[in-house]
Amino acid sequence: MKKPWVVNDEIVKRYISNFGLSFDHRLIDGSTAVQFLHRVHEYLADMRKLLMQLR
Repeated sequence: MKKPWVVNDEIVKRYISNFGLSFDHRLIDGSTAVQFLHRVHEYLADMRKLLMQLR
């Protein structure tokens, strides 16, 4: 979905996605789940990082 986003102090249109994460706290620590979600965000924001990890 296109939404206004600030890039270099200018408001521009960007495709923005929202992500959620459900997990069982009995099995996975919340900190670990957040780290995973941040890593997914990094890879989607810069696909070169993902490609570097596949090598």
